[in-house]
Amino acid sequence: MPATPTPLLLFTGFLGAGKTSLLNHLLGLAELAGKRIAIIVNEFGALGVDGALLRPGNYQKYEINKGSIFCICMKTDLIAVFNDIEQEVKPDLVLVEATGLAEPRDLASVLQIPSLAAAFRVTANFCLIDPLVFPKIAQTMRTAVVQVREADVLVLNKCDLASDEAAEEVTRQLRELNQSAVIHRTTFGQLPADVLLSADFEHAYDATPRTAPPQGVHSIVFRSNVAIGRERFY
Repeated sequence: MPATPTPLLLFTGFLGAGKTSLLNHLLGLAELAGKRIAIIVNEFGALGVDGALLRPGNYQKYEINKGSIFCICMKTDLIAVFNDIEQEVKPDLVLVEATGLAEPRDLASVLQIPSLAAAFRVTANFCLIDPLVFPKIAQTMRTAVVQVREADVLVLNKCDLASDEAAEEVTRQLRELNQSAVIHRTTFGQLPADVLLSADFEHAYDATPRTAPPQGVHSIVFRSNVAIGRERFY
């Protein structure tokens, strides 16, 4: 067991906010060359999409695709993954890309287990926000709001697609929800290395585990032997 806990960076954000783009940017940083890195990718659906989109590299990847980590059975899988990371990988850094439906306290409840609490520590919780989508989902998706409220760093991503007025309005909404978080604007998740790797925050999450999925959320997988045009889903 390490003398000091291994730093862990948590990336949250609703579906399509740019978490995988940010991870790919992070994995390409020269500052991580030669570092031992473990990545946990958690998706709500059964098909692992985000994990397949990560750039190739010298890291160990773990995927949990059978559902969000809010489920008791998934937490068992997550504990097993953390134990394997600690014993086999012995990383310098752990990166967790949460499903867009996860809440930070889901991870916190797992890391409160004494053996894991001594091995890992969340040093920063980054929440990515799509300025064009957030005003809509904030009205209906409680999880999206919780992610913003519990973040250390709010990343207003895809700013190249939003007007200055739209970005300003979303920034105002974010500040109302979270007065203490640092807010950065970016495109394609291109945060500076010092923002990503030097952040170190203290956390006081409500780590009471949930025993049920978010209300009104379902995962459906469509399979077809022929190509389906993207426009048919709109």
